[in-house]
Amino acid sequence: MNGIAIVVVHISKVEVERFRGMRKVGVSLRNPLQVVAGPNNAGKTTLLMALESFFRGGTECDAAECAPRNQYYRDESGRALIKVRLHFSGLTAEEQERFSDAYLPRNRNFWCERRVSRTGAVSYVASKNATGVFERLSDIYEVIHVPAVRIGHGGLLESESRRLTAAVSEVLVRTRPGPRTNLQKRFEEALNGVDEIVREVMEESRDAVTTLVPPGAKLQFGLQGHQTVLENLLSDLRITTDLDSQILLADEGTGFQSLLSMGLLKYATAQLATTRKRLLVLVEEPEAYLHPQHQRSFKNCRGRPSWW
Repeated sequence: MNGIAIVVVHISKVEVERFRGMRKVGVSLRNPLQVVAGPNNAGKTTLLMALESFFRGGTECDAAECAPRNQYYRDESGRALIKVRLHFSGLTAEEQERFSDAYLPRNRNFWCERRVSRTGAVSYVASKNATGVFERLSDIYEVIHVPAVRIGHGGLLESESRRLTAAVSEVLVRTRPGPRTNLQKRFEEALNGVDEIVREVMEESRDAVTTLVPPGAKLQFGLQGHQTVLENLLSDLRITTDLDSQILLADEGTGFQSLLSMGLLKYATAQLATTRKRLLVLVEEPEAYLHPQHQRSFKNCRGRPSWW
């Protein structure tokens, strides 16, 4: 790996207080794969949201989105309305040195906690009152949250056709508050260039016929968001066979789309193979993305060093 050491540090436990429907929950996690199962409305998605919210940083106010749903949860809180604490274990000697100001030798780990006040102010604290721990963690982790596929008015078939689209959108488009991954930065920069060309052409065309535009009329051009552009591109993505016939990817079956979804996550992992970063992959309802034939392959590939 070009002389770059593999990052071993991993999340070993998550503790949540007053986050949506959770009052106080602590869950120990296995590395590199953790499956969370339970009935509807048990808090599975809330747990993933709590994990993701930790990595959003201190610039986003999410008190309204993540605030406790019960008033008595709010009433019992102090200054910090919401708390999400992650414990990190399995550090190498180099990582112990890097986090020496927060590392707890007796426990062989350290923790960092995100707090959101009643007014939405975000702050981070860490073990041993260390400072700058979150910034160092941000240099290590990139997060991809693949949401559950919702069944729309078109029914199940529409839902199945959107599985791959949802996965690709999450990898390439920053849809939630928080830092962007390198792939998201590249995609945004590329589309920004296209946006500038389209806007320039349309505005020049408008100016060329200004005298013909009815008095008082103003022509302004608004471009679709990057996620909409990506979805439109994917809706027309075609596969060319050996016989030079073309098939819409959306017309392919669930098994093929599941295979590509797994390949997409492996590709995202490979992009971090020569860096010190780990990829934290949060997949809601993973069984919806994987054809039974590919579930064993997914289990096997998840053991790479940069998977969690």
